Amino acid sequence: MPNVMSSASLKPSTPRPINRGTSPRVSAVLQKLGEKAGTQVELARKAEVNRGVLNQLWLGKTKSTPKLIGRLCAVLDRESAGRVLKAYLEEVAADVRVEQLQVNSSNVASSRLGQRPTIIPVTYSPKQGAT
Repeated sequence: MPNVMSSASLKPSTPRPINRGTSPRVSAVLQKLGEKAGTQVELARKAEVNRGVLNQLWLGKTKSTPKLIGRLCAVLDRESAGRVLKAYLEEVAADVRVEQLQVNSSNVASSRLGQRPTIIPVTYSPKQGAT
């Protein structure tokens, strides 16, 4: 039998744990849905998502993704899907605000050093004739 190191003696691959984020708003909504959404096993099967991923989202230990939210919303009733989607979009908006504050503070710091801040305008123009 080969000599195998126990996990306690292995060095971590990164100096500190990677923070992958959480989705507390989505988690709270899923927990409030309770029986309306069915069990985690049933919901995972209907939405064709991994039970473990759904459980981690349910417990607020992982970050939701657009694909996961879309799959959940597709199998939930309209009202429940609306609540889940609203919670997800609120989290995305909060993440964007944090990112924007970080960029702004970085731009202020670089302007103090005599550098011009990087400004990237982002616009969205819907297709003509789209409603």
